[in-house]
Amino acid sequence: MEDYPESAEFIVIGCGIIGASTAYHLSKANKDVIVLDANEVVSQASGRNGGMVVQLDARDINAGVLKAKLSFARKAIEELKNFQKELDADFEFEQNGSLDFIFDKEELESLKKFVDIQHSSGDDEIQLLNQEDTISSMP
Repeated sequence: MEDYPESAEFIVIGCGIIGASTAYHLSKANKDVIVLDANEVVSQASGRNGGMVVQLDARDINAGVLKAKLSFARKAIEELKNFQKELDADFEFEQNGSLDFIFDKEELESLKKFVDIQHSSGDDEIQLLNQEDTISSMP
């Protein structure tokens, strides 16, 4: 039987992506940490996710909220890129973009407003494409 510590400054319950990150940063800060999980490290939902990282995925029409989300999302994406360098590990992180399809004129008008608000919030990557542009942009 392995020897386990009887105490620690911090005990992290669960070693999914959040628990693993928490334990990593505590250890990096020279904190005494124990991680407890009923399963393997970063298994369960954290081990099976689709790996999708999007800049913004909601159709929030509040420009202030969007600006805050955009700032947070950009920081998170930079952290993912830096984390690869810090750990000297290739996570095969790649940003490909995403598509959101529209099926009627009402939804189109709603999305036009959303795109305008995102642009005014500082998102210069979002584009509203027609069918022809969408098809021609595919690899």
